[in-house]
Amino acid sequence: MTKNFFFLILLSVSAGIFGCQSENTTPQKNNIHLNTNADVESVLSILYQQQAAEYRALCFQAYNIARQRIVDAKNNRNYKGKKFAVITDLDETALDNSASNAWLYLNDSTVNFPFLLQWWLKGVADSVPGSVSFFKYAYEQGIDIYYISNRADSDIVVRSTIRNMHNLGFPFTDDTDTNHFLFLKSGGSSSKKLRREKIEKIDSVLVFLGDNLIDLDSAFDGQPIDVRRKEVDRLKTKWGMNYIVFPNSIYGDWESKLYPPGLTKRQKDSLRASILRNVN
Repeated sequence: MTKNFFFLILLSVSAGIFGCQSENTTPQKNNIHLNTNADVESVLSILYQQQAAEYRALCFQAYNIARQRIVDAKNNRNYKGKKFAVITDLDETALDNSASNAWLYLNDSTVNFPFLLQWWLKGVADSVPGSVSFFKYAYEQGIDIYYISNRADSDIVVRSTIRNMHNLGFPFTDDTDTNHFLFLKSGGSSSKKLRREKIEKIDSVLVFLGDNLIDLDSAFDGQPIDVRRKEVDRLKTKWGMNYIVFPNSIYGDWESKLYPPGLTKRQKDSLRASILRNVN
């Protein structure tokens, strides 16, 4: 069975997730308050990303810092003649997928692979504030841009993503630019280390952009909460310099590392409450 055929089967199975709501995914009002399956704690995180001016400010701030790194490199005589690159994550770094999380919440559901596949193939994600203008600027300065994502590395997912990004105005998104997209191969490691190293053999990477620490450094791959915090401190001179982090309160390794496997929603809620820092 070919990879594309496998993904087409999954697509047909997942079609009912959006179904006839493909043009209007707003649920009936009497379903909004149910949320017996959805993560009810996610709604403020989604609203923060969609409504908070502070979220937009943080994104613009991150991209302004990235732009300054390019300016600094261009003005540094020691860098003359070098070939530069930017390595970036996609989801919640360049692409804003909060609409998909809102759909799940309002339709009393949670993330699963068929849903993600359907969302990727729709190709309607918005851009993160400041992303398009930054990547256009990098492109105009002759900087190579590599989009490293753990979206599935199938032709239909890659093409849908490229089309989505091309419509938003991102550079290196013509049909001939697929070598700028490094997605997760079937059966491959979710670590981005080898994919980053592949680029670093070609170009001098100015900045790494991501909303999840594993987007930036393999020191965070698979690590528990306490190790992640220690590694952040160890790498403190890199933040805002080589490593630029974007806000994402909706999902990420930071949350998944809180729980042992197999917990129910109620158990997760109890655990979250138990580890809050409180005033005695």
